[in-house]
Amino acid sequence: MNVNDFWQENKRFVLTVAGGVALFFIGVLLIDSLFGADLADQLRRKSKSEGVLAGSLYQQADLDRLRAENRALLESHELLSKATVFVTRKDFAPSTGSLANRYFEVVARTRDEVLPAAGRAGIPVPENLGLPALAPTKDDHIERTIEALDLIERTLRLSFESGIGRVEGIEIKLDPRLLSGKPLEGLEKTLVTFKLRGNATALVRLSLLLVRSAEGRVGVLERAEFLAGGAREDDARLELVLAAARLHQASPPKEDQ
Repeated sequence: MNVNDFWQENKRFVLTVAGGVALFFIGVLLIDSLFGADLADQLRRKSKSEGVLAGSLYQQADLDRLRAENRALLESHELLSKATVFVTRKDFAPSTGSLANRYFEVVARTRDEVLPAAGRAGIPVPENLGLPALAPTKDDHIERTIEALDLIERTLRLSFESGIGRVEGIEIKLDPRLLSGKPLEGLEKTLVTFKLRGNATALVRLSLLLVRSAEGRVGVLERAEFLAGGAREDDARLELVLAAARLHQASPPKEDQ
């Protein structure tokens, strides 16, 4: 078959292929003219990034600075923990054996000591010392309630020393997450509310004693609110909320799926 016969038989096919090839090269030239500069820039960036990654990202000075910052953060964390976490005294710390038995032992001893002391000071206090009507049954609830009783005993001793008029009410509130069984992360607080009444100067003195106690900080001051009382100076009221705090490790953040 000669060329002329081939052309006659395959002219349409040859023209189609030739047109496709021409369009391909025209497209390549068009893309290069429109995006060639951007592509070249991206290739240069890629080459530069590969060079950086192949070398050292940080110098020794950078590492030293990060280590110094880490030490400073650890020291700050330790200081904040010491200033926040409630440290239970030995007489109120859990012991070997049943926590329930320990609870009743500590409660009985504290009442036997505090109530007569309140009588000698002439300062009425609630006989239940703010404890729940029904004794807690779960171990973690018992531990927190005993801690709260430690805080209450310290605060009442300072109240007697400051010469307030009377303690009208005491209330213990465990952390809601503990009561609901949710995970405890970050700061856990057992709050103790005191409703006090008496001489305004004595109430202010108590607030200062709570911070400057010889036994150390009694608890974290959550709120102190002076309320209007009667017309006399010795009829002022103070609502005081202290926290026995615990610090828990936070869970690491979950990675995105």
